[in-house]
Amino acid sequence: MKKIVFMVVMLAITLFVVVSPVNAEGLKRVVSTKGAFGCVHKDYHQNLVETLVNGDKEAFVKGLLTAYQSGECLRLQQGTVVFVTDTAIWAGLSRVRPEGSMDEYWTSYENAMGQ
Repeated sequence: MKKIVFMVVMLAITLFVVVSPVNAEGLKRVVSTKGAFGCVHKDYHQNLVETLVNGDKEAFVKGLLTAYQSGECLRLQQGTVVFVTDTAIWAGLSRVRPEGSMDEYWTSYENAMGQ
């Protein structure tokens, strides 16, 4: 009997995680914010955001422009259709693939939550 209860509980937890709105992977979304950007590497995106949060706007702009030129980051226009391919909930990030592209970019979670 205990095994059956355990299996039912585990199944319920698994179903919650798979269907939970937090698990947005595979969803087709629209970039909902202005000024959104995505970076190939999660750490680079986080460093840029931390620089901005720390108040060094000049360093942020230089870092972002350099990243745009090198292809490390991409501007995600408001209204761009993307597919969510991964999420890092604790970091507040989603990895997205713009429609028609095979390249994936990490961006702030809220950028990819538009319907």
